[in-house]
Amino acid sequence: MSKVLIIDDHNGIRDLLLTVLQAQGHEVCLAADGVAGLQRFLTDRPDVVVADLKMPEMDGLEVVRTLRREHPEVPVIAMSGGFGEHTDLYLDVAVEFGAVAALRKPFRLATFKQAVAEAIAHTGPVTSSREPFASVPGQTAG
Repeated sequence: MSKVLIIDDHNGIRDLLLTVLQAQGHEVCLAADGVAGLQRFLTDRPDVVVADLKMPEMDGLEVVRTLRREHPEVPVIAMSGGFGEHTDLYLDVAVEFGAVAALRKPFRLATFKQAVAEAIAHTGPVTSSREPFASVPGQTAG
């Protein structure tokens, strides 16, 4: 299968997505912020990057911009729920910056799996999920 880098500052989200992707046979690497995520990208060379937009050190929009500029061949999936009423705007900007999918947290795991599959295949429309569905126990969207 493919190698996926998950960049998110919430342990619960990282752990959940790690479990989901590993169950599908993917190799997964993790980072807790944008700076660490870009470093992991350079060392692990993933096939797909999944990045939260609201993080410390470097936000996900800058991660998307940097990867699009320096590694345009690698698809990036943006996700967020942490900007309140402005979350959809930030997700739209991520797509404008080159993200292949934009997922509003909390999202259905089936939607996440589909977005990853489409990113790996480099086919299909941009996946966008703006409706809240489920949350990770003990975590707030962000």
